Amino acid sequence: MSPHATRVLVPYISTYFGGVRRILGTGLPLLAREPGLELTYAELCRNDDDMDELERSGVAVERALGVPGPAALGAGAGLLRLVAIANQLPRLARMAARLADHLRAFDVCYVHGHRELLLAAAARLAMRSRPGPAIVWHWHGPPLTLAPGPRGTWLARQFVRVVSPACARVVAISRFCAAQAIGMGVDPGRVLTVENAAAIEDRRASAAASLPPRARGEVALLLPCASIRKHKGVHVAIEALAHLPPEHVLWVTGDTGDVHAAAYVGELRRLAERLGVAGRVRFVGARKDVHRVMSAADVVVVPSVWDEPFGLVAAEAQLLGIPVIAARRGALPEVVDGGRAGLVFEAERPASLAEAALRLAGDPALRAQIVDFARARARERYAYARWSREVAAVMREVDPGREPAARKAEARRAAG
Repeated sequence: MSPHATRVLVPYISTYFGGVRRILGTGLPLLAREPGLELTYAELCRNDDDMDELERSGVAVERALGVPGPAALGAGAGLLRLVAIANQLPRLARMAARLADHLRAFDVCYVHGHRELLLAAAARLAMRSRPGPAIVWHWHGPPLTLAPGPRGTWLARQFVRVVSPACARVVAISRFCAAQAIGMGVDPGRVLTVENAAAIEDRRASAAASLPPRARGEVALLLPCASIRKHKGVHVAIEALAHLPPEHVLWVTGDTGDVHAAAYVGELRRLAERLGVAGRVRFVGARKDVHRVMSAADVVVVPSVWDEPFGLVAAEAQLLGIPVIAARRGALPEVVDGGRAGLVFEAERPASLAEAALRLAGDPALRAQIVDFARARARERYAYARWSREVAAVMREVDPGREPAARKAEARRAAG
């Protein structure tokens, strides 16, 4: 008899080429080659570009699951967003129905977002056969909510408490996320940590894109945003320029024409004008060659004003040998090892960020020490080979089709 292979379905809704999509794009091809796994990817909004790319990388793709339409299920805020989401409910129901039809062929449903988790849980409930596949939720941060502030936090907690019991495991991308998941109501016995991986091979790089111009003596601080949003703290970095010598400039990646970023970008431009630093703030656009832009900068800053679940750009900068200055929020202190693999500044305090930037600029020996330590640490800690082994162990351990003894052995190896 041939050994049992764990069949894993990865349903995903891609909204933009951000951190989660980078992790999947690099990690899933490796995970698909792990022994004892048969992995299939399905883009639920029929994003053919993503499916084509993963298929070229050796990942099996299921195209029949997708229901064409927008990936952003609800635009706007408040009542407008609720109406937009309500209009999508028939489409979401079709997704759940198609998932229910397909899940019987799989042992594990491996989800990376709250929408995919909700659809997977609904699909499993709709299945007539029992038991359904094990659900593994890779926690990249708390679920998005319909409202900001305390009401949004309450909604997120209710979602977690209702839906997380459907999960065999909740895989946190950092120690901070593991504690966050437990604090929001996930059973601690279901939570484990598999730290994110990072790589600097940018397969979407475009050699035709020009780098920002550099004047002699300029110190370029880079804030790499996949999308320009207030929680990324771009305003904090602009305010820090007012505390820095004029040779310090700020580069910001991200699409300034993005309809969801327009109001904030307007605020940022007015802030820079008011502080007299408008000529030192350069929006360099959405960049597929973000690692190339990182390599051209002097420092990568991560001034987030929310609790970053991980901080992928900080890990990528470390691999590139670019020093990082990160806010003391969320998992960022973990990524910079409390200050040894980068500098930490007090979140939402522009003067603290400026002080860290001056410290790096004025101490070449400290800069070299941080860069060398961070790069060596990141190469080992954030290797995709390590990530794929640990994730594969989770898949095999929760597979209801594996022999109990084999599942227990997998659990011991994963814990060890």
